[in-house]
Amino acid sequence: MSEPRTPKQNGCLHAGLRSLGERFNDAGLDMRKVLKPAVDIPWTEASVKEYMFNPIALVMYDRTSSHLTTVEIQEVWKVLNRHTGEKHAITVAWPDHHNGGKA
Repeated sequence: MSEPRTPKQNGCLHAGLRSLGERFNDAGLDMRKVLKPAVDIPWTEASVKEYMFNPIALVMYDRTSSHLTTVEIQEVWKVLNRHTGEKHAITVAWPDHHNGGKA
């Protein structure tokens, strides 16, 4: 069984969420264009986590990010990254620099 995610992995997750939000904003893809058509809402680290990462985690593992294992958190990130790449041509590599290159 996998270990619970580490504090360093948590840092990676939040750095990645922040980067993804910034990439969406830089591309002019506010939340309205990706999720909600009626309101212009810029992305934040928290909104990427709430509206994208955690819904995928719930479908995959029936848990949100704070309860994922070291393996699960990486698998959810891969699915999120694949989706945003296919749908919006935006991807963010897992920020390994937060844990010394170890996922």
